Amino acid sequence: MATFGKDSNPVEISGNENTNYGVPLALMVSLFFMIGFITVMNDVLIPSLKGLFNLHSWKVMLVQSCFFGAYAIMSIPAGNLIQKIGYKKGLAVSLGVMATGLLLFIPASDLIIYPFFLFALFVVGIGLTILQVAINPYIVALGPEETGASRLNLGGALNSTATFIGPILGGAFILDKSLTDPIQKAAAVKGPYIALAILTLTIAVILYFLKLPKLKSEVEEGGGAGGKYMEF
Repeated sequence: MATFGKDSNPVEISGNENTNYGVPLALMVSLFFMIGFITVMNDVLIPSLKGLFNLHSWKVMLVQSCFFGAYAIMSIPAGNLIQKIGYKKGLAVSLGVMATGLLLFIPASDLIIYPFFLFALFVVGIGLTILQVAINPYIVALGPEETGASRLNLGGALNSTATFIGPILGGAFILDKSLTDPIQKAAAVKGPYIALAILTLTIAVILYFLKLPKLKSEVEEGGGAGGKYMEF
């Protein structure tokens, strides 16, 4: 999983390194799964929207362009945001933005407006971009430093698993061949995204009340030899 943002300095843990962070780690790893699942849902959404709006090929490409365009636009701003508000707050913001984007599929499906679907995808992409900036340092910090790479690999494995089962589960709900009415087809899109929004908000609430390690990231100023530590 790639790390976004311009802060590439090692992350240090502030606090008791012997603390058991088993539950936060499980939640962080589950977020890797969600990243893969939400991303691959685009592959299910494309044929659904193509049939719903009778789209031409260039309009179909807008689905992926809006989603991954958020990564291109928000990568650096997301890193700057994390540096200003901290990693834990960054997680909260990312999950909140993601949930908002996922819930936007409800009015988009009710109104059946193609640009509304694209806007919802763009908002989800922004949330995922911020999430990936914040999650990588935490996954390393939640345990011994020497096993940090193993935890990242575990997250990557779950991410890959999600990309495999995502189209199967999503297709079972969204690409139901028995649905012929446009209103029914649009309504079928809502279920999976509502479920993902509820799951996202649930994880956000749990993480808010959990004790997480304080991370320190060294930020150099003005090209000088000195620097400062920002505590989150």
